[in-house]
Formats: sequence, C-alpha cells, structure tokens
Amino acid sequence: MTDLHVDPVGYAASVFERNVANGKSDDVFKRLLNEFSEYCEQNDAASKVPYLHRDALGDVYPKCLVRFRGMIQDMHGAELFLSSISADGLSEDKPAVAVCGFLRDKLDCPPGYKLNWDAMENVTASREVFTVISVAGETEWFETASDGLRLPPRIHSAATADPLAAMASCTKRPIEDCLNGDEGDVPAAQMDVDSSSDVSTENKHLKAAESTKVHENGTNGTQSSAAKNSLPSLLSDKLAHLPLSTDVATPVFRAKFYGNGADSIKLNEVYELFGVLSNDMVDDCDSIDDGDHVHQSPPPSSLIPKLHVVHYRKLRSPFVGTLDFGVVVKSLQALLTKLFAGDSLSAQYFLCYLASKVGVRGEEIPVGCLPLNLMKVPAGSETAETLANILSLLCDKVDVLPLTLEVLNSKPFAPVKDYSRELLTSGRLQLADGTMLLIDETVMQAGQLNEIGLRNIAFLRSVISSQKLAYDFKYHVADFDTDINILVLSEGKSLLQCPSLRQLPLQSPLDRSALTDLTSDPLLNNYRHLVHAVRALSERVAIPEVVRNSIADVFVELRKKDQATDAFQLHDMITVARLLTALDGQTDMTLPQWQSAVDFEQRRRARL
Repeated sequence: MTDLHVDPVGYAASVFERNVANGKSDDVFKRLLNEFSEYCEQNDAASKVPYLHRDALGDVYPKCLVRFRGMIQDMHGAELFLSSISADGLSEDKPAVAVCGFLRDKLDCPPGYKLNWDAMENVTASREVFTVISVAGETEWFETASDGLRLPPRIHSAATADPLAAMASCTKRPIEDCLNGDEGDVPAAQMDVDSSSDVSTENKHLKAAESTKVHENGTNGTQSSAAKNSLPSLLSDKLAHLPLSTDVATPVFRAKFYGNGADSIKLNEVYELFGVLSNDMVDDCDSIDDGDHVHQSPPPSSLIPKLHVVHYRKLRSPFVGTLDFGVVVKSLQALLTKLFAGDSLSAQYFLCYLASKVGVRGEEIPVGCLPLNLMKVPAGSETAETLANILSLLCDKVDVLPLTLEVLNSKPFAPVKDYSRELLTSGRLQLADGTMLLIDETVMQAGQLNEIGLRNIAFLRSVISSQKLAYDFKYHVADFDTDINILVLSEGKSLLQCPSLRQLPLQSPLDRSALTDLTSDPLLNNYRHLVHAVRALSERVAIPEVVRNSIADVFVELRKKDQATDAFQLHDMITVARLLTALDGQTDMTLPQWQSAVDFEQRRRARL
C-alpha cells in the first residue's frame, strides 16, 4: 500500500479507488482527513515530517508530506474543485473509472482514458484558500525550540523515480521568463473553479472543466531537462524570497484547507500546517508578459506555490515543566536593573512591557497592553541595538522599525489589497500577535512627511492607542485587531505621543555588559518560559471586590489632589497591577500588588 507520509497524494488516491470499488465513497475525504490528523498528532510525527523554513525549501520535493509554521496573511474564501471526475476508456475493454481530485491542483488522467466533464458521477467540493507567510521577526531560538528538528533527510516521493525531472516538467518555457513578468490572465493550470455558492451542479462541472488543466495520457506538457528549473530551485531562488510581507525575504504559500475546520482560522494568527506541497503551480506561463517586475511587487497569485493542508494546529508551547516564578522574576529583575544602570523603575516597567498582552478590548482602549516610550535616548547611541538583542534573547517574535523619513514616506505600513493580482500587499504593521515592535525615533532626520508618511504616523498611533490597524481594500477600509507590543525610543517627546503611550525618561545610558550576562545566564530558558507564561496568565487576572473598593478610593483621592487625573491614568495603574499580579504567578489581584502599581505610576509621572 502507498505510504501516507512519503506519498500522501498516491495514498489518498489508492484509498479513494478502494472505497469507490466497494461503494463507500460518500465520506471518503472526511475519513482521509481524520487519518492524516491522527498521523500528524502522533508524538514522533514532527521528527518525520520535513519542516519548510526559508533555508531549506530546496531540500524538499513536492507531493510528500511537509509542515510549515506560518501566519495567515490573506483570506481568499472558498474555491470549488472536482473532488471526483469520471474517466472513460479510449477502448471498449476499458470500463469507466473515477479519478481523485483530492490534494491536487490538476487532474491526472490515466493512460488510455479521457476525462468525461459531463458525467453525472462527477462531484464538486469546496476548499478554503489562504495566503500564509513565515512569521515575521521570529527569533532563531524559538524557531529551533518549536521545530525540534530543522529538517530530516531529503525525501523522495514514491510517485516518481526522478523527482527533479518530474518537477522540471511543469514548465513550458524557462522559469525565468515566467517570473520576469506580470500575471495577465490566470493560467489554466489552476483548479480554481468558482467561489460563488449559487452555481448549479451542471455549471460547476462545466466551469471546472474549463478552468482545470488536465494531464491526459500521462503527459505533463513540454518538458525541460534543466534541473535549475525544478520546483525546489524555483521556490528557494525566486518565489520563496519575494518581499510579500516586509523587506525581509520570506516563504509564501497559497494554503488550501479541506473540510469545515478552516472556519475558526483568523487573519494574522500563527499555525503549524501539515500538508502536501504542489508542483503544479506553474504549468502555463505563456499568458505572462515579459518584464522585470517580480522584484518590485508581489508575485502574481498563479506563481505562489500551493500547499494542500491535511491538518493544522495552533502553536504549542516549547516549554515543559513548572516554573518558580519568585526565583526567576527576582533574577530577571536584577539583570534588567543592571541593564538600566541601576534604574529599578525602568527595569520594572520593561519587565511589565514584556509581560503585557491584549486581554479585553474595551470601547476606547484595550485592557492589558502596555505601550512604552523610553525617553532621553541619545541619537547615535547603541540603545536600540542593545534592547533589540535583549528582546531577541527573551521573546519569540521581535521586529525593529527605524523611523526614518525614507521608511515613513516610501510604503504604507498597513496592508493594501491588489485586486489585479488577487494579493494583499502587507505593510510593516501586519504582524503576528505577540510581536515585540521596537520603534527607533532617534534616527529621524529633518525633513517633510509626504501623504504616505502622514498616514503611516496615523497607523502607528492607531495601533498604540486602540490596537487596531486599517486595511485598505480599495473600495472600503476595514479595521482589524492587533496585539503588538510597542516600545518607542525617543530623545524627547515622541512623534507618536498619545494618551496610551506610557512615557518613561531614562536616568542613565544602558549597561551593555548585561547583554553578555544574559547570553551566558544559566536561567535564560527560564526567563523565556517566564515571558511566555506570564503573557498567557495576564489575560486571566481577576480583581476581587476588596481591591475594587481600594481602586475607587485611590482614584477619588487622586482626583482631589489633581483634577487632571483622568481615566487614562486609572487605566495605567490597573494595567500595571494586572501585570504585577501575573509576574507573581497569580490570577487574583491583591492589595499589595495594587498599591505597588500606584507607587510605580506616581514615580513614573514624577519623572515627566
């Protein structure tokens, strides 16, 4: 029997054929998905299934089972496809057979047969389509910890004795010619039928027939013997490193989900996908005009490699075992205090910043996030580099945004839909939840912001104040929720100043020796575990009645002393108290934690 792991497409086809022969084909694909899911959830599956990362795309052959950890970057809705089509024999001694369309972009017609597009036995199904990219800013230690093994030895699909030759056969002219051009009409190689739900069964079959490229009599079109035109070469050299997300090269896939499981998938969330990498993405490049545009803009959708997903799950924590919060927090506080040259208040706020996470989204400001503005940072100092390194050692996702005029004025920070290519062009702020974004204002030079720059400032302020980002869909604008930890470095008052941005002037330059200490600290993994655990814990913090009464009393007293005390200041104190509670490993806020938060906030404001 064909192996599920080495040749999942062949395995699915053999199961399909066996069930058709036994008259049990009604729910065969549902049972196949369950079988794939059970296999992928086995404890040793991760060590067997190759992981697609940006450095090893060329080591994976198509049509074998692979896994990819990525962020949902765009949602395309449902795509109709022929899950089963009847093929008639070209001679009388060959009875009609059913051809499986599961896990395929094109239908392979058996030798000696011809597909019957009008057969009543043909079955049309749907699959949900998403664009998935690698997680921007993912740190190396987390990638290694989450993956276990980077990539097992190269796997050859049992479906072909010469994988390179088979993959090269999907081109009609050199790959370079296809990549150096615009999309034009969508190639017929795609099995993208029709996403509308009111199409009749007959029309569905007709549209599927018209838009599906068929491999009849075992042929794949004009073959090329050049190994450099193979799919691995294409992925690693061109498509996998196009700037679809940010200026950093990143793998891009068009992921196709089967069944009803995709209903819970959300934009910008990170998932681990198990699926089949298709080698059918480029079968007809003749409709693509020549021109060197592929590096100046995202690739056309027809050139994005396809990943047929058989199982997916949210990322699991790479940390195991219990954590002694008291010991680990005390040790990390001491190290951060050294980093801030003995400034314990700055160390405490930086630790709270690491632990912050959007918990509840209120009408005006979200609860739980702590945007922090470290002020009095000299221009030309190593502060940004030092803090970026600290964050990269402690957190799983870190991005640095130097706020120069060139960066602000060049491209929108928010995503823009390109309907001509059916792509959502990402902006710098389309980041996965939990990303630590360090914004360096100290590199800003004198000059004038253009329209794009002014809009980018507005985008940044929106994320800081409400954790929302406006996506431009050309005909309308839609706000999407974000959960980005903002850390702003500025010499004086920030260009992004708003009530939600907590200002904290530094008292001394950073002590860079703390970075060396952290790198060699035997508790480093415990610190990482702490940050990961506290972020999850902070969402569950409750405020008992006795603490609620104290909060009301303190707010009344502060208002008596200073009428300028407002709801934003109260929100700041409650947020800090929540984070201090989580850092103590607790979920019920206590009076000492609330009183400490009030003290911290008063000391912070005294510096302004």
